[in-house]
Parts: sequence; C-alpha cells; structure tokens
Amino acid sequence: MTQFALGIWVFQETGKATTYAAVGALYLAVMILFGPIAGVFVDRWKRKTVLIISDLMSGVTTIIILLLLLLDTLEIWHLFAITGITGFFSSFQWIAFSATIPLIVSKENLTRANSVLGLVQSLSTMVAPIVAAVLLPVISLVGILAIDIVTFTLAVIGLMVISIPDTGRNGRKQVFSVVSELKHGWRYLQEKKELIVLQSYLFSYNFFFGLIEGVLFPMILIYTSNNELIVGQVGTAIGLGALAGGFLMSLWGGPKNLIKGTLIGMILGHLCGPLFLGIGHNTFAWIIGGFLLTLFSPLASNCVQSIWQNRVAAEMHGRVFGIRRLLSGPATPLGMVAGGFLADNLFEPFMQSESTLQALIGRVIGSSPGSGMALIILVGSAIGALVASSGFLSKNLRSLSEDPN
Repeated sequence: MTQFALGIWVFQETGKATTYAAVGALYLAVMILFGPIAGVFVDRWKRKTVLIISDLMSGVTTIIILLLLLLDTLEIWHLFAITGITGFFSSFQWIAFSATIPLIVSKENLTRANSVLGLVQSLSTMVAPIVAAVLLPVISLVGILAIDIVTFTLAVIGLMVISIPDTGRNGRKQVFSVVSELKHGWRYLQEKKELIVLQSYLFSYNFFFGLIEGVLFPMILIYTSNNELIVGQVGTAIGLGALAGGFLMSLWGGPKNLIKGTLIGMILGHLCGPLFLGIGHNTFAWIIGGFLLTLFSPLASNCVQSIWQNRVAAEMHGRVFGIRRLLSGPATPLGMVAGGFLADNLFEPFMQSESTLQALIGRVIGSSPGSGMALIILVGSAIGALVASSGFLSKNLRSLSEDPN
C-alpha cells in the first residue's frame, strides 16, 4: 500500500510523469545492480537470516518516511534516497527467496510451486491499490505507512518461526573474495548460452512492460482529473489479472514445453491488455485492459523461472540468479523512465500539435491531454509482440525444450 500511496503523492506534488516513473525505476535499478553481490552472500549465508534482515530494513525505511511526514519535512529527494536503500535490501530478499524454492520443491512441481507463489504475490498486488485508494482520503498517507509497518513486523515474526533448509555451502566460515565468486558465477553462466538468449527476450518483455507501467497511472490521473479511486480500481484489476493467471497455472501445473509457454505468454500479454488501455477512455475499458495486461504474465514468468531453477545447480543459484537479474532486470526501470520521458517530451506534445498524422491517430485514441501516453502504450506493445514472436525462430530457445538431464 505504501508504494501505491507514495506514487500518488509524488505525482500530485510534481505533476510530472517523469518524476513518478523515476522513483519506481530507482528502486528496481538499485535492486538489480546489487543483485550479483547479494547472490554471493545468499550462497554463503543462511537464507532464513537473509530474508529476516531484508524485511526488517524495509520496515525501518517505512518508519523513516513516516517520521519525515509527521515532521512535515518529507521531500522528493528523501524518497529517492530511501527508495535506493530499500532496493538494496530487496535485492537480497528476491534472490534468497528464488534460491530457496528449489530446495523444498521437487523438480516436477517447480512450475506449480512458482505459480502458487506468484498467486500469493498477485493477491497482494490486487488488494493493496484498492485498499490504499479507499483509505488514503480517510487516514491519509500517515495511516497507510502505519499499517505497512505492522505488516512488516508480522512478516518478520513469521520468518522466525518457520524452518528453511540450506545448501551445504551456506554458513561456511572461510574468507572468500566477492569478485572471484562473481567471476565463477559468470563463467558458469557463459557455458549456458541458451539461458543468456532467454534473458535477452525477457529483457525486451520487461522493457515494454515498464514502458506501459511508467505512463499508465499518470494517463488515467490526467483523463479523470486526479481520481485516485479509479486508479486504485485499475491497479486492483492488474493484480486480479495476475491472480487469475497464477490460479490457473497452479491448477494446470504449466505446459510441458516451457519455452513455448514463455513465448506465448509474452505475445498474449503484449497484444491483449494494451489494446484496451490505449484505446479505452473509460473506467470499464481500463479495468479490462489492466486485467488482461497481467493475465498471461504468470505463464511467461513461471515458465522462465522453472527453466532457470532446473538448469542451474542449487549451490550456484545465488550468484547465477543475481547475474540473471542484472541481465534482464534493468529493462523495467529503463522502460519506465523512457515512458515518462517520451510522454513529457515527445508523445504528449505531438498529440497536442496540428498535423495530418496527429489528426489520423486522434480519431482512434483522441487528442486530449493523456492521449500521448495512450499512444506510447499501443506502439510499445506492438513492437514487444513482434520481438517475442521472433523467439520461435531461435535455435538456442528451441534447445530449452529438451530435458536438461
């Protein structure tokens, strides 16, 4: 809820899509950049300890924001600094979580397990925006922050009481070099060219998804005169789409051919939801578009996750997963920043100009403020679908259809 509420606060304070997108992009960028280093320590430390520390620090940063808000001294630069710190500890959390799943789930059930995990995460994504949008006018940002502090506390308590297995490598006391460990992880990955190619396609998918994410809520806020409730409804629809997709995947267990499942999920994700989001000018169309935008994401993401978990040795998961995130992860923040920049400096001015091309496009998506962002959604998703379709021609990707054993 804090992330959603702070995003609304930033946009209302600045009125700039670029600033709105940059805060979210910074979080992802820091998390990605420190991923390889975090991976080294995840392979060495107990994963339960890593998860507890990362949750504790997320709670601390939320407390800092709350104190600044209560003192009426919260500024945009504070959020950038705190967002960077939060992203750093989240890098440890994501890798530790991803590396733990294969230790407690059999290879045959990995895709189903990843789907169930995605289902839980999607439930949070679905509920948080609408709850935050309803509560924001009532309890303000202060109340939202206080609620999240309580949830962080409960999460830490939960981690303390559960048992998480370790690999034999965890907890080794001898001195080690972070640089040499990273080199070892990179050499290991270089031997698996097909996985690097897979990440290049994931980079494209994440970039165009980030492009949409960077302009979607600002577009709706402009169209609706800053109606926070509608933004919350669309955000909930986005979460509901991922929830429905994850639920279907958990029942199905995923396709036998994981690479085909990946590419089909990417293509459908690019084609379906963005059409409604870009052309629609009402809440119903945006809700349908938001739902379809993420409905097929679990198919793509869970298949990709299972491919990596199956083809990388457990004792290498931390380092390799950190490098993996570095290879494709920058795409989302880059897409978000690109979306905000293109909206403010190119597409919005273009849709307010008077030209034959603008008039033609305006007949389809309109020409009011916000229509430039709608055009970004449509163009970006079309290019993304074409790139994903080319994956069926890749020999390296086709090789991932074979049993690694």
